[in-house]
Amino acid sequence: MNCTVTDFSTDSRSYRISGITETEFNNSLELFLAARDLKYKSDKAGMKLYARGNLVLRILVGVFVKYFRVGVTGKRIDEQTFEVTLKRPMNFFVSGGLIGIKSSRKEFDTLAEDFKNHFTR
Repeated sequence: MNCTVTDFSTDSRSYRISGITETEFNNSLELFLAARDLKYKSDKAGMKLYARGNLVLRILVGVFVKYFRVGVTGKRIDEQTFEVTLKRPMNFFVSGGLIGIKSSRKEFDTLAEDFKNHFTR
């Protein structure tokens, strides 16, 4: 299995994963997200949203309450190749202000690096 970065920006990363079947890919993705305590929340415009923490408390109290969410989109390129995009869909208020934006970006960078390492064998 091989994982390469195809697009890199502040709030999103795209990866091309090859050498894996669809069943293996789906199982591995769910295992990766569950290991990081990210629970499925909803579908939004073709993107599956996963989150950890309490959104309402994050908005009310701010950076003192942990909350993180990530959007995952995936498409099949061919029989054993997939393109996956991780996106950090958090605005100023959801992030918890300026400090929260910095910490959520740092957490996203860590998650993105772990994702690449998880799918590279």
